[in-house]
This record gives sequence, structure tokens and C-alpha cells, in this order.
Amino acid sequence: MSDLTLAARLMKLDRDKLKEIPTEKVRADRLSKIAGEYIEITIKALSGNAWTNLMSGSYDKKGNFDVERAYEAKAMIVVAGCVEPNLKDHDLMEYYGAATPKDLAKTLFPGGELMDIANRIGMLSGYIESDDEEENSSDDGLDYESVKN
Repeated sequence: MSDLTLAARLMKLDRDKLKEIPTEKVRADRLSKIAGEYIEITIKALSGNAWTNLMSGSYDKKGNFDVERAYEAKAMIVVAGCVEPNLKDHDLMEYYGAATPKDLAKTLFPGGELMDIANRIGMLSGYIESDDEEENSSDDGLDYESVKN
């Protein structure tokens, strides 16, 4: 183990690497089926401010979670986190008859696929635990010995 303090070790890191925005390629299932070939999109991580601002749209004025609003919020997360294709591209929106980027996201990635992509963006952003981490975690924080049937 190093004799350096944590602050000293942190000052040895490349600061520019902290500014890099993680990206990932994700298969677009429905588009792949329709095209008859493998189609992948590129997504990026969102900042804490962007993620929380968009997710706050999942709640009504009284602070209650609303499933329909959550779907709309996830659609906006896909718009913000989708690098390729750019869902704000006016030509693409016009081609698919989408009035807004959110409408285009819903058209290209309907239903559960949109939710899956939004969740991948959440994982990439550090807000949702990945499936791999859940499967590899032997400690879920629960004390099963103290649970009585």
C-alpha cells in the first residue's frame, strides 16, 4: 500500500480523464429486426444534474411517483443520452413524422426497449446498478438470519 495520502494520490491522476464522458454501443432490437441487420446506437452518460432534472419529471406536483410520467421522463433521458442517432436531428424527425425528439425516441424505441435504453444510460451514468454488479454481489445488505417466518 502507498505511503501517500489520498489527496496526494488523487493529484497524480490525469484530470482530463475525469472530464471524459463514458459512451457505450447498444443493440437496437426493433430497428435491427426491421432492417434485417444488426443496428446499434451510441449512448452516453448523463451528468448528475441532467439525470436528476429529467427523473424529477416522474413525480406529480404532490411528489407522488407517476408511472406514465416516468415513461415520459425515460423518453427524455433517451433523447439526452443518445449520441448516434441524434434524436434532435430535424431531418430524421421529419422522416418519421415526429413532432419532437421525444416522439422520435418513442417511435424508434417503443415500449420496453425505450425503458431498457434509458436504464442503460442510467447504468453508464452511475445511477442504476448494472445487472452484472447485482449478480456478482453476494451481500445484498439483508440479514436473512434475523428474518422470522
